[in-house]
Amino acid sequence: GGTVDADGDVLLIGTVDGADVKDIWVGKLAGGDGAPLWTRVFDGQLDAGEDYGTSVVATPAGDVIAVGQIRDVLNDTDVWISKLAGADGSPLWTTTWTGTPSDGYSIDAPGPVALGPDGSIHVLAREYVGAKTIEATLLKFAADGGKPLWTASPLADGSEHKHNIGPLAVGPDGEIAMGVVRDGPGS
Repeated sequence: GGTVDADGDVLLIGTVDGADVKDIWVGKLAGGDGAPLWTRVFDGQLDAGEDYGTSVVATPAGDVIAVGQIRDVLNDTDVWISKLAGADGSPLWTTTWTGTPSDGYSIDAPGPVALGPDGSIHVLAREYVGAKTIEATLLKFAADGGKPLWTASPLADGSEHKHNIGPLAVGPDGEIAMGVVRDGPGS
């Protein structure tokens, strides 16, 4: 994922080969010439756990919200959100979210991130509910992180379905637009 901040610098997030398989990589490049201003690598607690960077957004104050999938324990991947200082990429806070484990698994994955007009952080995620159900779940966090203020799923009715997540946007009055595709017959 990537974006451009208010100063015209480029923020990128991705995945790199790390000390133990895959790690989240976040970087800030000068908008004028692409020179690296800073880079950071984040690794989950599970040895040989694969971690992936997915999306990034700049805050109005110039800091960075980075979102990825982190693996801290076996059979569990979590949505990882970290606020980084815009000046040097140092972590200001980090939080994670996991769905309710099912069948011994909780394989959750983040998608896009968007900021609300009040600084709140919205993340659209895929939540593993069971072998035949993957739910799209919208998460809202306060500007200072912590546990989600709320979560919402458009089809949490117990039916078997698999959602793929699409775009996410938050308007000037806090209204939310998100795209979700339901796989299967009659998508």
